[in-house]
Amino acid sequence: MQLIGREHELTALVDRLASRRVVTVVGPGGIGKTSLALAAAAVVDGRYPLGVHMIDLTRVEAPDAVGGAIAEQLGFPSFSALLDSPTDQPALLVVDNCEHVIDGAATAIAQLVDACAAPVVLATSRSPLDIAGESLVVLGPLTMPGTGVVDPDVPSVRLFLERASDAGVELGADQLQVVGELCRALDGLPLALEMAAARTRVMTPAEILSRLGDLDTLARPRFRGADRHRSLRSTIEWSYEQLTERDRLFFDRLGVLAGRFDVGAAHAVASEPDHDLSTTLSSIDSLLTASLLVADQVAGVSLYHQLATLRTYALEQLAARGETDSTWERFVGHVIRQVIAVMTQGRRGWDTAVLGDLLDLYDDISASLRWCVEHDADPDRALILLSVLWGVVQQGHAEAVSTLGEAVLERWPEPTAPLWADGAATVATCRYLLGLPIEAIELADHALSVASGSLFAPCTLRRVIGQAHWAIGDAISSLDAFEVAAAEARQRDIVPLAMELDVFRAHILAETGETDAALSALRASRDEAHRNGSDINEAWAITTEGYVLLRADISAAATVIDEALEASRRFGYPACISANLQALAILSVIEGRIPEAADRLIELLGNISTRGAVSELRTVLHVAAVVLERAGNPLWADLAASAASLPVVSMFASPGHELLPLPTSSARPMPRRDATLVARRELVAIRDGAPVALPAPDETGRRTSDNVFALVGDVWDVAFAGRAVSLRSSKGMVDLARLLASPGRDVHCLDLVGATTDESSTGESIDATARRQYEDRIRELQVEIDTAEAAHDHARAERAHVEFDAIVDHLTAALGLGGRVRSAAGSTVERARSAVTQRVRTTIKRLMDVHPELARHLTASVSTGIYCSYRPEHPTEWRT
Repeated sequence: MQLIGREHELTALVDRLASRRVVTVVGPGGIGKTSLALAAAAVVDGRYPLGVHMIDLTRVEAPDAVGGAIAEQLGFPSFSALLDSPTDQPALLVVDNCEHVIDGAATAIAQLVDACAAPVVLATSRSPLDIAGESLVVLGPLTMPGTGVVDPDVPSVRLFLERASDAGVELGADQLQVVGELCRALDGLPLALEMAAARTRVMTPAEILSRLGDLDTLARPRFRGADRHRSLRSTIEWSYEQLTERDRLFFDRLGVLAGRFDVGAAHAVASEPDHDLSTTLSSIDSLLTASLLVADQVAGVSLYHQLATLRTYALEQLAARGETDSTWERFVGHVIRQVIAVMTQGRRGWDTAVLGDLLDLYDDISASLRWCVEHDADPDRALILLSVLWGVVQQGHAEAVSTLGEAVLERWPEPTAPLWADGAATVATCRYLLGLPIEAIELADHALSVASGSLFAPCTLRRVIGQAHWAIGDAISSLDAFEVAAAEARQRDIVPLAMELDVFRAHILAETGETDAALSALRASRDEAHRNGSDINEAWAITTEGYVLLRADISAAATVIDEALEASRRFGYPACISANLQALAILSVIEGRIPEAADRLIELLGNISTRGAVSELRTVLHVAAVVLERAGNPLWADLAASAASLPVVSMFASPGHELLPLPTSSARPMPRRDATLVARRELVAIRDGAPVALPAPDETGRRTSDNVFALVGDVWDVAFAGRAVSLRSSKGMVDLARLLASPGRDVHCLDLVGATTDESSTGESIDATARRQYEDRIRELQVEIDTAEAAHDHARAERAHVEFDAIVDHLTAALGLGGRVRSAAGSTVERARSAVTQRVRTTIKRLMDVHPELARHLTASVSTGIYCSYRPEHPTEWRT
């Protein structure tokens, strides 16, 4: 199989083999060490006159048997005979699976290299050999997609899609988001991805994702390869069994740490009470050596994490020991101590260091909060954890925090605990960010009535009330809420929050015409933030000043926005970077530099996609629509409608106060993902100077070239009847493109599949037993289709339809009139006809889910058979 996503590692390994005698590929089980080694061996085979020799140590059980196993597999009677071999002709020895006999492998390989000048050794192991001259190539997970729009070319996604295709399942563009989630959940681990892809024969990606807590979901019961690759469980056990009992227990306890952790967290949660820090460091080193732990260097600090599959296994072992509850209690106590420290620090100054600490804790806070909801009798611990999440809900976590927060309020609905109002502030903020401003106001107003005993809640609740009132167009109530909240914050000495509220209020003053007062307030807030060392407050004040100047003084705006973008990048604050890229795009539009505006928006879409910050899409799509409209691109109306359909969840989204208003149109909104793809594609065309083709309208007034069926990279961009979508490439899409490009012309099925000759008869093409089995399966599938459609389970129905059509097509090709078995004469034509029919039908069904108008048009206009054609009822032109 093709090696996917390892181009850099393969190049490094090939280069290393040219200059080193011993190279070891190191990584956890299932990471693809053997595949990489074999790929490298194939590349360098010609370098070695004596060739490449594979040595598998899987069945070697004793370290002292390694030398003999190497000799035996190379055809020598003993290891000593191998060491005495007189040849000086180079050979490459690929010694696979060294980890379970690591000491014996290290000794044997060192002796071999010392005694013989000929061989170069390429080893694979979960642990380094630690011998003189060894060069390591450390193999990590495949690149994973971000949380935004999923690119099918990201290595982990590409591997999953290709292996699913190998299993007979073609996944469409509508499945990409859940495939991306699945790739992230499996940490880009190739073996896990391959096992999950194999499961798509019987489960959808969403179903697989929902069952990942069970390692046995990722098993291959009919797998004929090595036992350790039969399932993820056996792969992990292979390494786990090599640990000492102390390190196994340490590994199991680490399972409760959901995110990255430092030595302090590991010591607090996983070590024995009487162990010192040096013992903890020793255990961490053992797990790293066994590739059961991953180390990262972040700002000069070593952080660690378990891959998701390893963590699942660790938690299973912890439960078997009966230590789950006690370890979780230690963990929750440790997290709460850290949370209180962050809250104390944040009151003094809100900078990127505090925000970074909070974001680093996010996974652990979420895990602790879920534990408390399920196990605590009172809400005190849960409310502490929920309250601090108020600081991260605007950093791409609103939906997840909302789920946790609503669960807390459902469990403890009565505001009797001291921090209930603080927890409600977090939930109300989530509601606002999820486009529910009225519900946010209702909860915040209720919580305010019981917030008098809280330090933060009177401020944070009024903050979300101000934001939500602005979202529904009530500027007066918004200004009042921010003014009172800022005064409360200063009275309570929560200066960073007071400065933020001052900036919000100033922005609304500017939007409602009080520009001078807004600029004065922003400059005062900026100076105060600089004096206090609150870099986030400073960045937001400068950013908002730039937006205000776009209405008042364009030349001054350019200077301030450049300064704000530089400050945002220096402070490392992504949300501010996005806001300033958008401001620069607006500035470029105002000054008539449309390609430059498109370039800024392309960068901005990438920024948003990487962070998963979908709350910013409304304003970005609006500005993108303006750019398209100024460039004469008719798709501007679709983007404008799509932007207007999204909730107002940003202070820079100003319905009724837009800096760049657009004409009204009757266009319909697209799904968010489709709108993002269309925006990116059209902005790239504008940036690169591609002309917008606008032919004269036909007699109906419709521009026929608005219809698009074009392949861009590996994605088909399709537009019809005012709606644009993007789909992953497939053979059926290629077939349809050929037909649409030649309306009214018959195309032979052999032309579509690329065949050129018709094979002769080879006898009957199907026997009686196979025919009965096919007919039985057709009846089963018909029942499954009816059941799935009745339950509105479209994914299950689609899978059954695909198999149903394939079997029917095969039987049609194999049976003659009256159900008589055909000979295989003309089988090439029949196979081509059947293949094209199946491909086109399946593709039109995929289109029905994402573009029903086009699917219905194609159903009525496309015919398949030995000759295929596209004959629309009315003349229809396509840009292909």
